[in-house]
Parts: sequence; structure tokens; C-alpha cells
Amino acid sequence: LTGKTLAANILGIFPFTAKSHFTMYEVLLDELHARDHNLTVISHFPVKSPKPNYTDVSLVGSIPSLHGNLSMSHLNDAPLNLKDNLRQIHQNFEIFDSMLRSREVQRLLNSTSKFDLLIIELFDTDVFLAFAHRFKAPYISISPCPLLPWAHGRVGNAANPAYVPVFFSEFSNDMDIISRALNVVYYAASNFYYDKIMGAESDKLIERHFPGCPPLRSIAEDVSLILVNTHDSLHKPPPSSPRVVQVGGMHVRDPQPLKDAVLVDFLETAEQGVILFSMGSMFRSESLPRDKREAFDKALRRVPQKVIWKWESGKAVNGNILYMDWVPQRDVLAHRNVVLFIYHGGLLGVTEAVHSGVPILGIPMFGDMTVNMAAVASAGAGLSLRFRDITDDLLYNTINHMLENPRYRRNAVKLAKLYSDRPMPPLQTAVYWTEYVLRNRGAPNLKPHSLAWYQLWLLDLIILSA
Repeated sequence: LTGKTLAANILGIFPFTAKSHFTMYEVLLDELHARDHNLTVISHFPVKSPKPNYTDVSLVGSIPSLHGNLSMSHLNDAPLNLKDNLRQIHQNFEIFDSMLRSREVQRLLNSTSKFDLLIIELFDTDVFLAFAHRFKAPYISISPCPLLPWAHGRVGNAANPAYVPVFFSEFSNDMDIISRALNVVYYAASNFYYDKIMGAESDKLIERHFPGCPPLRSIAEDVSLILVNTHDSLHKPPPSSPRVVQVGGMHVRDPQPLKDAVLVDFLETAEQGVILFSMGSMFRSESLPRDKREAFDKALRRVPQKVIWKWESGKAVNGNILYMDWVPQRDVLAHRNVVLFIYHGGLLGVTEAVHSGVPILGIPMFGDMTVNMAAVASAGAGLSLRFRDITDDLLYNTINHMLENPRYRRNAVKLAKLYSDRPMPPLQTAVYWTEYVLRNRGAPNLKPHSLAWYQLWLLDLIILSA
């Protein structure tokens, strides 16, 4: 990593309310702060103790938080299909106006603050790209998941749906003809919906808050760089622009010694191994529909392994199950006795299991969970079950199959080695490229020459030669 770039004023904008997303961004912010940059951060997760040269623009209270507030009671048909995923993204639209109207955001927008760089979350909206226009500064995007379909075109990625699985799909790169046909439909439909329907609504909203702002699509195409939470070893890469930098696993720290005496004893005395079961930080396990809760309970009591079950009602041991309202997930997954991770397939937890060489039994619910688990299964390091199909027998038999077949553990260990084999750690990679954009004033050298669509597909030459 090169020496420190001259201290810069950086504005970070992270509007999504899931703590799991911010966990990824936070490590980059902390490292940039340690390198003497001055940070202003718009988010739902202000620092607990004030820090010099770090200013929070808090969104707390502007909208309801997703952290620990999602119920699974209405997701009996999970995983969600493309239509329901897009509808869910669209339903979030009204909250963006609330965030933009919040007192702290308005104070920033009406200030005389100047910034050298913006770091903007790339997820379910482009509304906040207008801040780059307002502050007349270059920006980079940061994606907590594989790139969404509409993100590829803005940097010139050739995300051919013949072999690049769409974010909302259940496919890996190895698709049969039916899967490829569906993937093409998903790709076209999601791009049309986002660009033509949500894009039009976004531009109307921006016109109210940022009069004279150009169309968001033009700002999106002016992105200097995208940091994306993937790695070639897991999510097979599309032909990619130099403006896309993979930093998968950036949030994964070295495992720490476990301090909970009950948890340590539970792990150390597990002669048959331990299964970790968690549905992440957004879902409440106690909101499982009754039939699914009973299915999990019956299946997990039948296995010879011990089970750690993230359960929000407190800590208790009942038979072979340890219920915990909070689990130090990274540290537990790194324990030598953990043999399986049952999980919804969100990318941060998947990454932590991959780092530790632990096979994953995925139960995807929506978003990128399906495509993440398809990538894990394609690597031979896990399997998926549809939430709607789960019974105690299906779950019990699948767990036994995975634990009795050594290839899942063997492939998980192989994947861990590939995932960690890089020129430099992902956090250092993210810092290098962030400061590269700063040093080179937006890094226009990374941007390719722009062509009209008919030039890109050589239609003008075809017409002239006809």
C-alpha cells in the first residue's frame, strides 16, 4: 500500500437501514479515518462516542430501522420471486423523501461544506447520487452484495445474461437452457423496471430536493469507481471494467478469543461438532411461522451434534441446543468444532463461513441470498433449501447428508484458500483505490470512451455497408 494521501474531506452516504450493510462500510470508514481523512457520514448508525474529524449526520428516527425488526411470518413462500423482490424495492421509495427532509440532512445540504470525494452506497436507489451534483465532487460507489443488474451498464460491464446470473435469480454461472432463458427475462425485466419506472420517480423526487440536477442516470454513469463485496473464487466474474474493484471479505477481521464461559464450554465439549443456526441481524427467529419453528426444533433435536441457535429471547441451554440472543458469529465460525452453518445466505455471513472453511446450508429469503447460495453450491461448499418446502424430515435428512459426506467440508476448505489468496488484503485494496481516486481527482483515466447504443452494436456500420 502506498503512503498516505494528503488528508481529504470525504462524505459517506449510507441510506439503507440494515446493520449488516453498514458493518462492511464501517471498516473502510475507520481505516480512512485512521489515515487522517476528515469524514462526514450520513447513516442510521452514528458512532457511540464522538471522534475528532468524524462528523455524523444521523438518520436515526427518520424511518423505521430494519435491524432486528423483520418478521418471517409473512414470508411463507420465500424465497421471493423477481416480481416480489422488485416490488419490495419499490415500496422503499417513500422513505427516501423522509431521509432527504430530515433536519440533519437539510442542515448539511444548506451548509457551505466542501468535499473532495463522496462514497455512496450502491443498493436499492440512485436518489443519493444527487449529492455528488450538489457538492460538485467525484464519487465512488460501494456495493454490499454482487452488483445489481442496473449497475453493470453504468461502468461498461459486459454482464451477458447467458452466463452471468442476475442478482435476484437462483442461478450460478453454470445454467441450462431453461435457466438461461429465465435469466435473460430477469435481466431485461429488472433493468426496465428500475430504469424506466423507478428511475422516472427518482428524477421527480430529486427535482423537488435538488432543482436543476441532471438525470440520475447521467450521474450514475459518471461514477469513478465501484467497490463491490465479491471475489472471483465465489461469485464468478463477468468481463469487468477497471472501474469495478472486488473487495469481498473487507469486513472480516481476525477471530477473537471467545469470552462467554457458557458458549466456550458448549463448543469445547462438542464431541460430534457444533451446528450454528442464525437468520442474520434483520430477521427475528421468534417470528418464524409456527410450522417452520416446529420443523427446525424437531430436526435440530434429532441430530447428534450440538446446536447454537440465535434466538432473540435470551440465553438458555435446552438439551443439545444453546439459544443465544447475540452470537459472535465470526469468532464462533472460526472454532475448530463448528461443522455446519445454517443461514439465510446474506453475503456478510456467507463470507465469514467461507473464510473459515465451514459448509453452509442456506435458506434464502429474498434479494441476493439466492444467488449467493447458488454460488456456494456451485463451489460444492453448500446446499440450499426453499423456506416454503422445509419440514423436519427434509431438514434433518439434508443436515445428515451434508455432514456424512466429506466433500462439502473438503470443498469449503478449498474455497477458503482460494478466497484468501490475493495480492493484498481486501481492506487495503479498498483504501488504495479510494485514495487513488482522490490522488487523481476522480480518476477520469479509468473511464472508457462513451458510445451511443447504435455505435456500440455497430448498427451504423451495418447500415452503411448494406
